[in-house]
Amino acid sequence: MNKAAVNYGNALYELARDRNLSGKILEEFGEVAKILDENPDYVRVLSLTSLSKTERCGLLDRAFSGKIEQYLLNYLKVMLENGHIQAAAESYGQYKKRYYEDAGIEEAYVTSAVELTAEQRKRLQDKLASLTGKDVILHTSVDQKLIGGIRLQLGGQQYDGTVRDRLDRLKNLLSETVI
Repeated sequence: MNKAAVNYGNALYELARDRNLSGKILEEFGEVAKILDENPDYVRVLSLTSLSKTERCGLLDRAFSGKIEQYLLNYLKVMLENGHIQAAAESYGQYKKRYYEDAGIEEAYVTSAVELTAEQRKRLQDKLASLTGKDVILHTSVDQKLIGGIRLQLGGQQYDGTVRDRLDRLKNLLSETVI
């Protein structure tokens, strides 16, 4: 993550936390980051130095005024004025990280060969919550190439309990065996 994105994300989080708006701004910032990510041409226009800063800030006002917290809109304008608007979506990641740290939330990414049932998701989420001591937000995806089992990414660590991983390790072991 670029240093500007980290600094901006931290600054907005501290302001939002101090104003008891951290949850609301997290939700709104997530939507704004998604819009910016899905509309790279809009971000390029916001970055054009051929337009004045006033004109570019006006574009932000037209898009977001009255729809998001004024602190968040002003934050975007400061990023724009300082030439960092391209890092806005990335700074959301830092904001979210700080929010989750303070709220005791951990995100877990689970990939399985078949769709997990609601009961399996709940059991896994509860197990991870008991192991981490945090509330766990579970993101699931399916990759049929795994054959069976799950791959879990949690707290910067990856755990692979898939049949595909076991077969690959067995294949490597057999290929290294001298006969």
